[in-house]
Amino acid sequence: MPCIDKLYANARNMLSWIKHQEGHIELRPLHVALNPLVEEALDMVRELAASQGDVLINDVPLDDVLRTDRDLLLIILQNIISNAVNYTRNGEVRVLGGQKDDHYELCISDSGPGITPKAEAHINDILAGQRGRRGMDHGDPEMQGLGYVIVGELATLLGGAVEVGNGPNGGAKVTIQLPLQAVEGDPGT
Repeated sequence: MPCIDKLYANARNMLSWIKHQEGHIELRPLHVALNPLVEEALDMVRELAASQGDVLINDVPLDDVLRTDRDLLLIILQNIISNAVNYTRNGEVRVLGGQKDDHYELCISDSGPGITPKAEAHINDILAGQRGRRGMDHGDPEMQGLGYVIVGELATLLGGAVEVGNGPNGGAKVTIQLPLQAVEGDPGT
């Protein structure tokens, strides 16, 4: 059954991304408690993580609230966390959150093998909207990036950005930066 759940989540993510590409996504900013949202994203992969011996850690403070589109942020988190779990065995996937200067950061790190410099450059190009600029071999599994296309597009829609790299102790680290102010055009501002 978890495989069906994952397929459903991926199909839903694709549909949301396609709607955005066609200009059909309407932002619905709300005050979102981030810890429970992260917990919801972690719950989607909890069974798979346990079967691989992985520990999932939610280090987002309980009282952190951000005005953003809950559903779009959940899609971003699900994609990144799912990817982290897919590359981690007998390790941990940790989500940390906090305010940094004029934005809020969510960092998803894992204790997996990390990202090669070639893949890191390619993924960051995708996230910056520069798909295919490096002339990568798109048949190389390391160079696949549809999930990152979705993540990058949705983060931009939220007024934020995503960056991929390696953590100081190995493993991959993905940082989502989101504005502290509500998204532009939000009637609640």
